[in-house]
Amino acid sequence: MLQTNHEIRVGKAKIKEEQEQKLLGVIITSDLKWTRHVSAQNEKLLHRLYLLRHLKHLLPRTALDIVAKGLFMSQINYCISLYTRIRLSDCEAWTSTHQKLQTAQNQMTRLLNNIKIKDKVNMEKLRTSQGILSINQIACKSTATEMRKCILHDSLPHLQIELSKDKKERKMMTRADTANCIQTPKIHKSMTKDSFSFQGPRIWNNL
Repeated sequence: MLQTNHEIRVGKAKIKEEQEQKLLGVIITSDLKWTRHVSAQNEKLLHRLYLLRHLKHLLPRTALDIVAKGLFMSQINYCISLYTRIRLSDCEAWTSTHQKLQTAQNQMTRLLNNIKIKDKVNMEKLRTSQGILSINQIACKSTATEMRKCILHDSLPHLQIELSKDKKERKMMTRADTANCIQTPKIHKSMTKDSFSFQGPRIWNNL
């Protein structure tokens, strides 16, 4: 099936439709899915693992930890609340995004601790002992932080209007209102569950 790229004219300039666009390091595709961005993210992480392996023989452990946070973990932290679906219980399914990022982080954790896959070390216990947050924990922390900015500092005016719309229409206070809970927007497609407008209120209410 042939794809037709549309274009519009604004003044004397022509703006053409693109299948993907990179904005501040985030790859946004026309189908509004994060597959392309996560794939590119994973490639960057693997390349930085390669660099860490070489630096491991040149730096002491304390210095290597600092480099790993700046070189590797900063890449994971950047905009993770935008494209990662958080898990609030063990019964919730893992997404492919989670699995790819968690696999890369596990490789970094093993590298720092001189552990191989064949050693079969429990990664959750190892991360806890090293004070390293899992991908899901990082996503939850980032989402909660951005949601706090939205509520207290109105960093996302359009989202705040949408979230408070239902509360303004009601004449009676509910238990959720008195507990400072936020109405979670209704979703019509499963992919909407990955959006910040759905994840933000969800993690905020649980906190």
